[in-house]
Amino acid sequence: MKISEERYLKLTVRDIKRYAKVNTSVGTFYKNLDTLNCRSLQDLSFHSDLKFFAKCNFILNVIISIIAHPHLTNKGEDIIIRREQASSLTNEMFLKTIHDPRLWKNNNGNYEPESVYYYQNVDDIRIYENIFIVMLLNMLETEANKYNDFYASLIKTVNKNDSLSLEDDAIFSAFDKIDKLIKKIKRLKNTYFYKEISKGSTIISNVYPTNILLKDRLYNYCFKFYKTLIAYNDKKSLRIDFNTYYYVILLKTLKERGFRLSSTNKDDVIALNKFGAVNLNNNLSFLSKDFKINVYRDNETEGFKIDITNRNMKLKASHLLMFDNQSNFAVSQKNVKDIKNINSYTTIESLSLWSKAYLDDKLQIIDSNSSNEYMLMNDYFEDKTFTAKASYHIYSKYCPVCKKKEVEFENGLYRCLDCNSIYAFDETQETIWHLKLRRY
Repeated sequence: MKISEERYLKLTVRDIKRYAKVNTSVGTFYKNLDTLNCRSLQDLSFHSDLKFFAKCNFILNVIISIIAHPHLTNKGEDIIIRREQASSLTNEMFLKTIHDPRLWKNNNGNYEPESVYYYQNVDDIRIYENIFIVMLLNMLETEANKYNDFYASLIKTVNKNDSLSLEDDAIFSAFDKIDKLIKKIKRLKNTYFYKEISKGSTIISNVYPTNILLKDRLYNYCFKFYKTLIAYNDKKSLRIDFNTYYYVILLKTLKERGFRLSSTNKDDVIALNKFGAVNLNNNLSFLSKDFKINVYRDNETEGFKIDITNRNMKLKASHLLMFDNQSNFAVSQKNVKDIKNINSYTTIESLSLWSKAYLDDKLQIIDSNSSNEYMLMNDYFEDKTFTAKASYHIYSKYCPVCKKKEVEFENGLYRCLDCNSIYAFDETQETIWHLKLRRY
């Protein structure tokens, strides 16, 4: 996730926790969801990006000023040099020279020192505050590259219904600003200041406010900016909050699709647990005219098991849905490898903030056409509950998704060997339910 997204996530989850303190039971939590203003992080992120780029550009100009006149620390050491190189000696150096016979030479009966002790002052640029500046610069480079990759993913491609990206649209404006930031960062990384400090470690796990960071105007600008960048100090807290955010979107989506909460769950507690997090471990059941949906927490993958039963056909599909705060779905991929009963799931999928991925065979990231989180979640349940009138004669032979004639029938289910979709006919053989709908 980008820094702006993490910041908005933290604020949004704070509002969710406040809501959970008032609506402590599952029944009231679900009933009053319409009053919880849980805005799309995508929408918030879009509006703040250009402002963030302007702040980054300002801070880079501040860093340029710091590099021109950085704070230094003076270190001294005793060295031995030729006597003609010493401009003057302190009393301490003179006494040390007198007491070291190795430095003296007999010159026609006169003892004279060939070399002397000399105290040398050395300016050291590698102080804590300058290491912090280099660390901040590296952070800005990482973030700029994230933004560049993100906006590259939004570039329009050839589509018979849409135009391509234009120079006057928001994506072009973002690319232009990001490109200027990256070029400026590269110039700063070529300075003596950066190269000298980067000879050692530039990672500071916990930045503490020194006198220079607080009282020097330029260094203080950087310190204050850094504090706005850090929304989460650890990845575990970020994953917990991201799961909480998407869990609320899941519940909101079911409510908007007309699912009612089972009466057996209404008194279950959803209030904050002892760690201050929203309780995600309830086993909840939702009902509509045609479907029953059970949602369970899966601690093995930090995802959710979603069992969907077609009440008319008496068939059930078991799904695993994970939420990944990384756009490359690296965490979800890792979790899938650890699933012991992987064949028990009809589908294994994951949602990031901007896209979805199929994970039951190999990773397939699906272009969401910039759908926001609510649209991604709605599409997920739309696919899982999709039914349609269809010809048994045709679709018992041809896949209704990819039209390939590679369909096998087993245990009342039709499986396409090409696109891996799974579907079934009702008793009248007039309606298809897609247990697994694969859109590529």
